[in-house]
Amino acid sequence: MTFELNQYSDITFLVLRLVIAAIFIYHALPKLKGAKMMSQAMSMPAGMIFMLGSIEFLSSLGMIAGVYIQIARKVVLG
Repeated sequence: MTFELNQYSDITFLVLRLVIAAIFIYHALPKLKGAKMMSQAMSMPAGMIFMLGSIEFLSSLGMIAGVYIQIARKVVLG
């Protein structure tokens, strides 16, 4: 019995997008909440840590919303 895997590509990319977005949010929240403490641990300015957390959080929202998904899909699938 042969399965056609292309029939699962849409749902697979949706789940992958949501999982990666959840990971980005999980890693962005400590940077947004404790930028000052994290800046001491990473020896970087607190503003840069906060900006890094903001970029991670906004990019995860973009992944959830599907921004540029068609372009990324063409790159992955060829």
